[in-house]
Amino acid sequence: MEQSLPAVDAFLELLPVPALVVESGDRIVLANSRACTLLGWGAGGLSGRLLSALLGELEGRSVKAELLAGRERWSRRLTLRGKDGGEVPVEAVGAFVSGGARAILLLEEVKDGAGGQARLSEDRLQQAIRLSQIGIFDHDQVSGTVYWSPEQRANYGWGPDEVVTLDKFLAQVHPADLARIAAAVRHAHDPAGSGLFDVEHRIIRRDGKVRRLLTRSQTMFEGEGASRRPVRTVGAVLDVTEQRDAADALRIKDQAIATAFNGIAIADAEARIVYANPAFLRMWGYSSEAEVLGRMPQEFLADSTAAPRIIERVRADGFWQGELVARRRDGSTFDLVLSASAIATAGDEGPYLMGSFLDVTEQRRLEAQLRQAQKMESIGRLAGGVAHDFNNLLTAIKGYVELALLDVAAADPLRELLSEIHHSTDSAANLVRQLLTFSRKQIIDPRVINLNEVIGHLRPMLQRLLGEDVELRVAPLPDLGQTRMDRGQLEQILVNLAINARDAMPTGGKLTIETANVTLDAEYVREHPHAVPGRYVLLMVSDEGNGMSEEVKAHLFEPFFTTKDQGKGTGLGLPMVYGAVKQNRGSIEVYSEAGHGTSFKIYLPRLEAAPEPVPEPLPSHLPVGTETILLVEDEAQVRAMAERLLTRQGYTVRAFADGAEALEAVRARQSPLHLLITDVVLPGMNGRKLAREVEALCPGIRVLYASGYSENVVIHHGVLDSGIEFIAKPYSIELLAQRVREVLDRPR
Repeated sequence: MEQSLPAVDAFLELLPVPALVVESGDRIVLANSRACTLLGWGAGGLSGRLLSALLGELEGRSVKAELLAGRERWSRRLTLRGKDGGEVPVEAVGAFVSGGARAILLLEEVKDGAGGQARLSEDRLQQAIRLSQIGIFDHDQVSGTVYWSPEQRANYGWGPDEVVTLDKFLAQVHPADLARIAAAVRHAHDPAGSGLFDVEHRIIRRDGKVRRLLTRSQTMFEGEGASRRPVRTVGAVLDVTEQRDAADALRIKDQAIATAFNGIAIADAEARIVYANPAFLRMWGYSSEAEVLGRMPQEFLADSTAAPRIIERVRADGFWQGELVARRRDGSTFDLVLSASAIATAGDEGPYLMGSFLDVTEQRRLEAQLRQAQKMESIGRLAGGVAHDFNNLLTAIKGYVELALLDVAAADPLRELLSEIHHSTDSAANLVRQLLTFSRKQIIDPRVINLNEVIGHLRPMLQRLLGEDVELRVAPLPDLGQTRMDRGQLEQILVNLAINARDAMPTGGKLTIETANVTLDAEYVREHPHAVPGRYVLLMVSDEGNGMSEEVKAHLFEPFFTTKDQGKGTGLGLPMVYGAVKQNRGSIEVYSEAGHGTSFKIYLPRLEAAPEPVPEPLPSHLPVGTETILLVEDEAQVRAMAERLLTRQGYTVRAFADGAEALEAVRARQSPLHLLITDVVLPGMNGRKLAREVEALCPGIRVLYASGYSENVVIHHGVLDSGIEFIAKPYSIELLAQRVREVLDRPR
């Protein structure tokens, strides 16, 4: 019966000489291919045969007896009989294991009758075992003894003379692998089985280190049928820790490269691609690695001349990093950052090249949006500051002109000149209002409104603005939600967009105004970072005009930017639209392409509330009164104008430039004070703090705040605090007189 010991068999095949494993002094259990060839047998042909059958009768008995004696070392010249019956003289050297029950014999043929001088050292077998570092064990299941070779003891960290039982051996097997070891042993000892044991497992050495071992063994049996039982197990053990660790590390690296977010490609010394990971393929739009292997890097870049220069730099310096524009399989382009490095090889053909590619298209787009937003914010702050100062000047000019008009007869030629100045101040005030709207610092009166109602009310005026050659189409959503916004701002938005659309369609066309309920989700916000997720009402205004280039769109909302001819536009219309939308926590998107029209989409927060009624206009006359008014205004011209008007209307006015002077006068007063009119922004003490101090000294006094700027202590993002009485600059003398009377007459 042929039996095989895989690990020992492999070991024997490594030996440079013919070798046999002989059991019980006679039976050959293993023979390497050199031994089979020497005696004319095919592979495995000697296994299971009797050594004595290959010798003469007397020599066979003698050799068997000597081998059974189990001496530590054995050497003898033999004459073996080949398969064809011919004699083969050999020098045999033996080493014994398992107490002498098994011998490993090394053979060397003695040619040309040259014998008598053994050319093999009996130490060769032991040297071969030591050099191979294969651990050997032999378990005699009849006596219970176990032989552990020095190499096997070294595997486990046992001493050379330490008694090691099977229990001690099993105690060092890794707990997670014990079940597999037990199952393999049961299978190897099964009388109905082959007796083979082949398991890779972990052990814990005495020093605490975990090692991986490959154990292969063969169990031999006695008896037949039901009485068949295992009597001996011989095995070989190889420490494969380093090999497995290296393989694991390589596998992890391969997996990391394959699953990396960055695209990775490797090119050979001729700069032809030999590897591309899945991310690289996705980045360029390929479905399989085969589609890119063998191609040159320049085939994947928009500028094909860049690749040779980069390759030259990498070969010279070992590394290169920079930004490039890549071209996908479908011809589209994208921005990427490339980190390229040289990889040394063992040959002299030159280094390989590895590139790591990161698609930064979205990042660059977001950076551009951020820069644009920062630029718009800076321009807005500048515009708001200019508008604040200009409002004070306009308040004074407008007030004095109106006071002058009160005293000039209708037939006086001076009245026409004053009227022109007054008209100009109104135009200037409108420009300032647009600047403040853009900078989100216009003072507004937001109310719950319905876009459909405002559009319907404004539609006749919009049609007149557009002219007969532009068709106005309105498509309102019937169950449109409400939003909170200053009605005047919404009307300004519609008028400005309509005028822009008319100018973009000089030969006529169609302007469409639509409304809808929409929900902006996280995916939309990822594409439009300035937006906020939530429920909105949509106002969409679309025209069939000339459209805009990308360059024009980049500057569209900047103040004073215009594509119209000189004198035909201020460049404040769309900035006003932008500022009004932002001031009301909305967002605006522009979709346009040169020659294909333009569409503005405005998203305003949606509310579940009924629209609020529009307030009644104030009566157009100058009310009078007799109360005492405390006026605090740091701008001298405005202070003088307001004092003059209020005195003219019958009030007693005490005017001051700052809060400290005003408080001192209040403390020293001899008569009651009825109304405090204060600018919100004052030197040293703001208007809100002044009002609290005055109210403490004069309980029941009324307060009217004035300002031309929305970012202050009573107005936040353009919305007044609750319960605040306010007048916005620049105001007319009529409005000032009306508001003073209204505040004084309002029930407490």
